[in-house]
Amino acid sequence: MTPKLSYLRGLIWAVILFLLPLPLIQALALGLPSIYAGEAFAIQLGSIAYVWWLAAVYLATRPRWLDRLIGLPSLYFIHGLLSLLALVLAYFHKTQTSSFGWIKRTGDWAFDLFVALMAYSLIFLAGWLTSRSRLLTRLKRQLERLFHHELSIWLHRLNLVALALVFVHVQLIGYVTSITSYIWLFNGYTIVVAGAYLYQKITHVWRLPAAKLTAKRKLAPNFYEFTLQVRHPHQLTVHLFVNFPHHDGLKERHPFSVVNAVSEDGQIVLAIRGDGDFTRQI
Repeated sequence: MTPKLSYLRGLIWAVILFLLPLPLIQALALGLPSIYAGEAFAIQLGSIAYVWWLAAVYLATRPRWLDRLIGLPSLYFIHGLLSLLALVLAYFHKTQTSSFGWIKRTGDWAFDLFVALMAYSLIFLAGWLTSRSRLLTRLKRQLERLFHHELSIWLHRLNLVALALVFVHVQLIGYVTSITSYIWLFNGYTIVVAGAYLYQKITHVWRLPAAKLTAKRKLAPNFYEFTLQVRHPHQLTVHLFVNFPHHDGLKERHPFSVVNAVSEDGQIVLAIRGDGDFTRQI
């Protein structure tokens, strides 16, 4: 890792971990009724966890400016680790605060869903983890017969349902919604991230260029090189998301590294090994 990349990653971590939650921390500290002083720290942890989860959702949209700065692998790493850290804070928030009725139900449902999806993601979506454990690799290959790539992507999107439950959870807490500055910030952060997510989902279809397979070469057993022709090579980075809209099991996009220097002729080369169900079908 270059010094510049290390600096940029550290700067992004600092902004997400400290700068983004700071306005909400301040608003909550100034407006929280004194009767809840004993739970104030745990309440703050829940608020910070929500901001971190929102940041993780924004990173999941793969913003181009961040991709250019630190690259897709770093983006995914921050996304995954940030979600895990948010879950840790949420645990302390849950165990150190008291609530009843629908406030408690929505909070508990969100937490349980986050825990289940985190365990699932660590096996099926965290390649940096499974590649380092033979046990997890074998477990993943066994379970992939049922939990294929497309299903994994859709299950991962249930994090948005859990996040929506947290949003409702907070809206039901009267002493929090009465803090005008806090609830405006809370809703504003949510609207911005929801807008970025919806924008990415709507526009990615327009940005995604069609590619034509021009050559295929076997490099080794279960390992092939594919040469593709695209119309707009200037849109490409070092990673390419590939899907096959008319083939079952291949409709959700999957990232691959581009192994050649993309030139004006639009020729790109992918080297793909059949490790998962998606790549084996390719």
